[in-house]
Amino acid sequence: MAKKKRRVNPRRKPASQADVARAKKQAERNAVIGTIAIPLMAAHDAYGFGPERLSRLLDRMLALYADYEADRFDMDEALDWLRDYTGIDMQEVIL
Repeated sequence: MAKKKRRVNPRRKPASQADVARAKKQAERNAVIGTIAIPLMAAHDAYGFGPERLSRLLDRMLALYADYEADRFDMDEALDWLRDYTGIDMQEVIL
């Protein structure tokens, strides 16, 4: 039996480099929002943190992100600290 030919949409436009760059920038933006805004929302919802505490927490989070970017620690060390200090094993949480 002959293979059926796939139909190609004649109006399909290939993605340009600008489209790829725009999608990458949007993905990075969403990742940053997710790693910063969601924990702040959780601190507000679970513990009643107000604007002042959230601002201080954000400052500390940004300082830790800067330390990570400066290679002062890596994610394995962060996971080890979290497990040792709190007993939370992120391997179990994310898998």
